[in-house]
Amino acid sequence: MSIEEAKKIDDLFYALMDDVRTACELWHERTDDFFRRTYVKSAMSSVEGIVQVAKQAALLFDKLNNPQKLSQEEIFLLKEKSISLKTNGKIDIKDNAKLSLLPNMKFAIFTLAKVYNAEVDLTKTPHYQDFEFAIKLRNRVTHPKKTEDLSITHEEMKIFENGMQFFREATSIVLNGKSNNKINADGK
Repeated sequence: MSIEEAKKIDDLFYALMDDVRTACELWHERTDDFFRRTYVKSAMSSVEGIVQVAKQAALLFDKLNNPQKLSQEEIFLLKEKSISLKTNGKIDIKDNAKLSLLPNMKFAIFTLAKVYNAEVDLTKTPHYQDFEFAIKLRNRVTHPKKTEDLSITHEEMKIFENGMQFFREATSIVLNGKSNNKINADGK
């Protein structure tokens, strides 16, 4: 394992956390919709970044396993590669796999858990639906169709925070590298 690779993963993680911390402080100081949207977008950007951190960590730390635990298919998806056939019958590999956030997050957690020998059960926590809502809320305020889409209620922020709590719980064990732990979440 390269110390430089590990440092890059850490740097990304801490940069994302700094953004969320700042956006959260601004949201609490000034509670208008602009700062709510800023916080939602920043927090969900960190979710996507942390999913990437988890995927990079899985690739990096699996190199320490003897034998390595990840399949070629898992490695391919962790690297977000897509494969197709050209009209000439040759394989075309691109660095542009289109992965939806929710299944991508689950995949990142499961593969990192596999590398760490951790047990992850995404089937029982009540905040899974709130995480699904958080994704929809981010999509709504990022791609508004009408003015009302830009408004975020206090109740929506509570649900959003519960969704972020689910994400923190779902990722904390595997990102901390603890083995033989279980995570319960209401996944599908």
